[in-house]
Amino acid sequence: MLEKRSLSGWQWVLVGAVAVGCSLFHLSLGYFGILESLRMRAAHLLFLLPLAFLLYPASKKSPSQRYTPADLIWFGLSMFCCLYIAVFEYERLVSRVIYIDPLTRMDLGVSLLMILCTFEATRRCVGLPLVIVAAIALLYALFGERLPGAMGHTGFSLEWVIEHLALTTEGIFGIPVGASATFVFLFVLFGNFLQSSGAGHSSSTWLMPRPEGPAAALVLIAPVGYISFWGVALIGVVYFVQSRSATPPPA
Repeated sequence: MLEKRSLSGWQWVLVGAVAVGCSLFHLSLGYFGILESLRMRAAHLLFLLPLAFLLYPASKKSPSQRYTPADLIWFGLSMFCCLYIAVFEYERLVSRVIYIDPLTRMDLGVSLLMILCTFEATRRCVGLPLVIVAAIALLYALFGERLPGAMGHTGFSLEWVIEHLALTTEGIFGIPVGASATFVFLFVLFGNFLQSSGAGHSSSTWLMPRPEGPAAALVLIAPVGYISFWGVALIGVVYFVQSRSATPPPA
């Protein structure tokens, strides 16, 4: 994983504008209601995916205090892909029969570009190992039919794989992005608001006991069982992190 950039000036203003727009978008959904799955998830990545190319450099040799023209190209391409799916061609894409109705060349091109942008953003933010794992899975989908015995499968065409990954809610816009778009982002947003406002370090924090030893481990492990049933493991983790990072108020 590459170190995040330390931006300033108009470059930081651009990043801040996109981040504020993302926050306002998700807050507005609390009033107007959430969107349909594919549009909601594509709109979510419309804000966050382009930021990856501005906040994280392409390599260790890239500038650490400014982004490059290549970063701006990635920024624009990823934003266009999300707009294409969530706005420009959304009605046509969701009204077609998946895997049966043919895709246009533009659909295939945008979908392939969306996959490449996701790979590149993952490499910058998370690191190369996860990209390698995803690439192996992709190669298995494309060429796994050539493997012998139980390791093989019936085979998938390149068009099928591209459509599955970029134009359905089973690939890039799957359950993890859906959870991030509807729940996780708001948890993070309000958590950062509390921390920045100082409420996270107020004396009220100390009304809750600070877990230590086995108790702390239990607080961290318990949500694992909780997530298997309800999909929300944030409460216990947030409490654990807060209890370990908070400092007592001055006497």
